[in-house]
Amino acid sequence: MDAVILNPNLIVDATFMDDVLRSVECSNDLATLTANLEFLTHADLLPTWCETWLVREQESFRQSKLRGLEKLAGRFIEIGDADLAVDAAQAAVDTEPLSERGYCLLMRAHVLAGNRALALQAYERAYETLRQSLDVEPSIPLQQIMLDVRSRGPAAPPNRRVAGLA
Repeated sequence: MDAVILNPNLIVDATFMDDVLRSVECSNDLATLTANLEFLTHADLLPTWCETWLVREQESFRQSKLRGLEKLAGRFIEIGDADLAVDAAQAAVDTEPLSERGYCLLMRAHVLAGNRALALQAYERAYETLRQSLDVEPSIPLQQIMLDVRSRGPAAPPNRRVAGLA
């Protein structure tokens, strides 16, 4: 059997995913976080392969992608970048439509952007998805965000970016 030798400059998605997840945790550089969002939004492990030995690895990769997107959404909310927060949270929900954490983040991102109606629309999508797929109600934290959004007065103006973040 011949040995396979890979080019040392080759980027392997699974290895790169670990680097991206570490970067999401500790980087304060907006350009780096945005690049991480771009990678995670499109990341997939051998998407056209349907081998049984690969199913577990693909699911593990997908779960890492979901965690990364959710963490990024939270980071963008913390720094006040509503647009990127919405993008990251929506990508998380697209990755896993049953992720209540993803919907919570999406609703918070919409509120940050001053879009309460979109936050409530996200809740309705979560409600319908959970009812149709699992016949369950949304979790208490998700319901609480919805109640908070409904009880607020006029929406605050959108907060797009926090000055001083590189």
